[in-house]
Amino acid sequence: MPSLLASYRSLVRVSWATLLEYRAQVVIWILSWLFPLVMMVVWLAVVDEVGPAAGWGESDFVSYYMATALIMYLTSA
Repeated sequence: MPSLLASYRSLVRVSWATLLEYRAQVVIWILSWLFPLVMMVVWLAVVDEVGPAAGWGESDFVSYYMATALIMYLTSA
């Protein structure tokens, strides 16, 4: 009986570790997709406040960050 209890305890520990691993992976994946969009919003606010940055207007920043998101989507495993 003690070995069965120890086996069950080990199984619960491994299952818990797997569960946390995949939750962390999902959080990291969501953050990696949101980061370019957050940066785009920041740069659009800068352009709105002080004007074009080094000749880059709002449409240039939107194009750049949408292309970045597309490339991230196409190259992710």
